[in-house]
Amino acid sequence: MLGISNWLKPPLSNVRACKIVIGGIWALALWCSWQEMGLAGDGPFALVEMVGRLYFPTFEWTTPRFFPQVVDTIPIVAAIHLGVVDLHWLARLMTLGMYCLPIVLYTMALARTADDTVLLATTIAAIAMVFLATSFEIEAEHNAADAVTLAAGVWLVTARKLRTGDGIVLLALATLALKTYETFVYLGPLLAALTFVTVWRARPRPILPVSLYCLAGLLFVMSMGLSVDAIVNYPDREYLMSMMADATTFWRSLPFDLLVGSAVVVIVWLFVKPDDLRSPRPYLYAGIFLCLLALSPLLTFHNLLMRGHFSFDVDIARLPAGAVLAGVILFDWLYKANPSLQMRSLEVLSETNVSRRLLVFACAMFAAALPWQLVLVGVFQNYMEEVKTTIRNNAGIVAFEDLPVSSPLLGLYGAQVAYLGLVLRESSTDAQISLPRADRNWQPPDGLPNLRKFDQRGYNCS
Repeated sequence: MLGISNWLKPPLSNVRACKIVIGGIWALALWCSWQEMGLAGDGPFALVEMVGRLYFPTFEWTTPRFFPQVVDTIPIVAAIHLGVVDLHWLARLMTLGMYCLPIVLYTMALARTADDTVLLATTIAAIAMVFLATSFEIEAEHNAADAVTLAAGVWLVTARKLRTGDGIVLLALATLALKTYETFVYLGPLLAALTFVTVWRARPRPILPVSLYCLAGLLFVMSMGLSVDAIVNYPDREYLMSMMADATTFWRSLPFDLLVGSAVVVIVWLFVKPDDLRSPRPYLYAGIFLCLLALSPLLTFHNLLMRGHFSFDVDIARLPAGAVLAGVILFDWLYKANPSLQMRSLEVLSETNVSRRLLVFACAMFAAALPWQLVLVGVFQNYMEEVKTTIRNNAGIVAFEDLPVSSPLLGLYGAQVAYLGLVLRESSTDAQISLPRADRNWQPPDGLPNLRKFDQRGYNCS
């Protein structure tokens, strides 16, 4: 017990923890970019469309998720116009663009909380529970929405007084919230309320910062209205209902369950027996969840967790993840509230030994989630290799239903596998994969459209 107790009290400074986590998320983003993880989900379709148009995908300002779609594709569009013709490099740049917005915002949030041990710990824990647990399909816009929410929440919680610079950052985040993701139907009101309360409590109230903060608050309210409109007028009601139903089955996301479970143990302990946090006992119980998470990739060797849709189910918690973020922000707000509003439980956190243990535990959450991320990268790489082998060993058109691909990811992507096959073709003799018969509303792709100078590593499609 003494050895574990000493482990829970290492000389882990805030700055060191901040650097480790920032380095970790950037290293993960660069590695996943190199492995072309942006081709998961709808990535192949987006890549084919952009190289065909030599420009951004076809979307308009009215698109409910406009901002992530624009920001994500800036690197690949720039590369296209600079003359990059290798589709592998374009896929890597597309992936990097998808990671950049959330990673930059998470970096800002970590740097902002580096001076407060408790806030830094909750920020690291939020990144582990939300980003690492639900970002397998990095092209999904919820990744940007979660990062915007956490960064805005951190900015508000740490605002000591109204400053023009903080107001500008908050206004920029509120602008992004307008057209990012439908979870702002409830995250928007939360951030708006915190913004207006921050202005109400501040002394003094300079005109320019107050104006910026109030405008940001109004934009957060607008983000809620736009999200409501996007949900009410969603064009595919059947798909929307299926997504809402999937949100109730978040228990299938093993990383999310174990990470949130470990955090719940510590939080419940904090409010029930706060004095126990002066000892390592609560973290030892919570650490059981983290040990299971760190070891869980071993189960993939016997295909126990990668059957059917389990490899994708890490992303099925994308909607509940927004609720987790809201809980983290409210917890931070209570912790930083006036002393008269604080509870005994939160006062314990101000003790150095307690806050240090919390920081170490948050870093442990981050570390425990990384093996699963690396396993998923490996699973997707094997999937792409099987698709490559299929199109190289066949000719003409291969029916989707006749694919010999054994990867459990095949059933998840359906029509996308046809576009992935187009991107991975390296010879005119390589086969093309047809769309599933069930996707009656999809038009089958007919080669890479209007590729012009794109040669697919020596394969001229013109």
